[in-house]
Amino acid sequence: MELIFEKDIQDSFRVSHFIQTQRTGLVPERLAYHRILFVQEGSGAIEIDDVRFELTGKTLFLLSKGQLCRFPDKSTMTGYELSFGDCFWEKAPDSASNCKAVLF
Repeated sequence: MELIFEKDIQDSFRVSHFIQTQRTGLVPERLAYHRILFVQEGSGAIEIDDVRFELTGKTLFLLSKGQLCRFPDKSTMTGYELSFGDCFWEKAPDSASNCKAVLF
């Protein structure tokens, strides 16, 4: 199976805002970072580890490092994406470790 690997993020942390962004990807991408994806508005679909989710408004996706992600259809989204590496947990206060266990 052909895979695409996610590119490195500077400082292992990124917040992105996208407006009516089109995404299409027939080849799955292996995520190198954890990701919180908030879709304010959307159409199309996202596949996470071969499970298909329709993109609609006000949807939150929690993706872990190592998962496979692709957009099988022409998808359009407006929203926010927070991407961060494992080093985020090393710099976070001890109380945040509960978030890691619960969220991911």
